[in-house]
Parts: sequence; C-alpha cells; structure tokens
Amino acid sequence: MLMLTLMFLVGVVVSLTRLPKKVKLILYAALGLRIIGAIAREAMAADAAVYYKWGLRYADYFSRLDFSPLFDSELWRSATWLGTNVIGYPVGFIIAFIGPTRFGTFLAFTLIGFCGVVAYAVAFRRAFPQAGYLHYWAWLFLFPSLWFWPSSIGKEAVMMLGLGLATLGFVGKGRRENWLLLVGGLAVVFLVRPQVAAVFVVAVVLAHWLNFRDWSPGRVLQGSVIVAVGLVGIWFAIVNTDAGSLDLESVEEYVEGNAGQSNQGGSAIGRVEVGPAAIPIAMMNVLFRPFLWEAHNAASLFSALELTFMWGLLWFRRREFQAMLKVWRRHRVLRFALAFVLLYVIALGMNLTNLGLLARQRTLVFPLFFLLFEAGTMFAPQRRPLRRSRHAVAPPPPVPA
Repeated sequence: MLMLTLMFLVGVVVSLTRLPKKVKLILYAALGLRIIGAIAREAMAADAAVYYKWGLRYADYFSRLDFSPLFDSELWRSATWLGTNVIGYPVGFIIAFIGPTRFGTFLAFTLIGFCGVVAYAVAFRRAFPQAGYLHYWAWLFLFPSLWFWPSSIGKEAVMMLGLGLATLGFVGKGRRENWLLLVGGLAVVFLVRPQVAAVFVVAVVLAHWLNFRDWSPGRVLQGSVIVAVGLVGIWFAIVNTDAGSLDLESVEEYVEGNAGQSNQGGSAIGRVEVGPAAIPIAMMNVLFRPFLWEAHNAASLFSALELTFMWGLLWFRRREFQAMLKVWRRHRVLRFALAFVLLYVIALGMNLTNLGLLARQRTLVFPLFFLLFEAGTMFAPQRRPLRRSRHAVAPPPPVPA
C-alpha cells in the first residue's frame, strides 16, 4: 500500500507541473503500465524470487542498523562483492523500510527504473532544446521493454537508474558535465555490471576525442584525464570478471565461455564468433531477433511483435536519422550515444546467444538508440505540408520592407 501511495503521489506531482497535457497523459500511462509490469513480472518471479529471499535476510540486519552484510564475505550471496551480490542490498534496505511485502518491493524497483527513464528524458531536453521531445518521451515511457523488464526485483531497474543518471551527468548544462551525477550513476552501473560501465567510459572517451574542431589545451588535458580514468576503469572491470586478465586471449576466452553458457534452452541461437567479421551478425541478433517465424512461445512472440512494431515506426523517422548522421560529429551527445549504442550492441551480441537474455539486456540500449532517431528532428528539414485544396484562399503577398 505504501508503494502504491507513493506512485499516486508521483502522479499528483506530474499533475502540478506545467508540462503539456499530452506529456502528462504519457506520464500517467507510464505509471499505470509499470504497475501492470510489476504484476506480470512478479508472476514470472524466477531470479527475482531469489533476490527477494536474500533481501529478507539482509533486511533483518539493516533493520537493526547492522550493516555487516556489506563487508562480511560470509554473508555475501556470491564469492565476489560486485555483480549479483550487490542487488541484495537495495532489496534489503527497501524491505527494512516498507516491510516484507514482495509486490511492494517489485513496485519499488519499478520506480527505481522509472527514475532512470526520467533522467534520460531530462537529458534529451537539455541536449536538444530545439528538438521535439514528445515522440522521444513516448518511446521512453510507453515502449513495452522499457516498462516491462525493469519492473522487477533485479539488475535491469538498477542499471536503468545508473545509466540514466550517468547520461544526465554527461549531458550536464551547456557544455559542462555534471561530474557528481556522471560519477555517481557510473558507480551504480559499475557495482552491478562492471563491463557495461567500461563500455560507457569508452563511449565518453570517444565522444571527447572524435571532435577535432574544438580542441584546446584545456580540452586535451581533460581528455587525457578521461582516458586515464577510463583505462583504469576498464582494467578493473575486466579483472573483476571471470576473464581475470586484460590480455586479448583471456578476454576472448571469457566472451566465448559466457556465450556458451547462455547458448542453452529453447531460446538458444547459434554462437557468434568473436571478431570483426561477426559484428553484423551480433548487431542483427540484438536489434532484430527473434523474427516472427522464430517465436515458439508467448514471450518470444511478444518480443518479435515488439521489434517488428518498433522498426515499422522507426521507418517513418528515417529522415530524422539520416539528418542525425550528417551532423553527429558536431554534437558531443550524439557522438556519445552513437558510440555507446554500437559498442553495447556488438558486445552484447557476441556475449549472449540466448534470445530470452538478449530481450532483457538489450533494454538498456533503447533509450540512447531512440535518441539517435528523435534528435534528428532538430536537424532534419521540415516535412512538406499536405497539398492545399484548390479552393483554399491564397495568402496575401508579403509587405515590402
């Protein structure tokens, strides 16, 4: 009841804003869809039930202000502190605050994911003030994957929050990054999936160096610091995975081994070789599959229909996307978004060979993927108006200056 009341209060806050009516309706629908998503995801349970069990255990400590699960390895869920083990902590804190209610915890996590999406929405308005944001917000708040998968106790909601905050921090205001938000959001991502944090850092580095027109001693120094921090982050991320080493052979063995583990079950697809030649297949697997003829159950059919619908709508935004491709080098947010989308999609496509896992984890790329299409409204020429009726009154001639 407490979480439902909180979601109602969020709706009240939305009603008090000066946002356009259509935008408010989108936000109201988003809150309702996330409640539906929480109900559906609780019915599926799976990993969420395990996270909830560990959260109950940690909540017993946290309610007594005993934070030993944070540093006592005997109480950890796994051998390493990072990754899966971390999710138990927010679950424990939430349960300690609202009580042992599983559905309430699901609602808390869907609000966590919602906050991440809101961060993306604000980042878009700041980065592209002259672009129409209604379509982008509709993608963010109404696209099924973005309200369904993060509406569960698990990594998706926390990752969505971390990536959203980090992106908002990178956008900042004007040309100034908000380093507190950027580092804070990236820290959340790093705690859950260090590999994704490494991809984000590489995208930030590329966004900084791919613009050769605005270089100055200060920007070169800033870029050097970003590169140094990025390399340290990438090293630490890889060392804390099963790869255990930064050499190319160890990384390739890790990727291939992880792909082999996910290549099981009815949703398994063929393994993708690690290398440049496999990039097109990796991208196709992430952005286009499952195809409609590959759907063998309700979940895969839903995913196939969603992707078909998505690409159908994006076809009508192709002019905006083409306009974006002409100017992406001149806009740092576009440089970052394009780099992150390409790197994440390629890495995910080579690392996972199970359509069910792909459907969940590709959710994290959609906010920046949609941004690439909708940001083009700021650069694309206006569409021609419909042909005027022959009975229409012609406009008066312009008055000479």
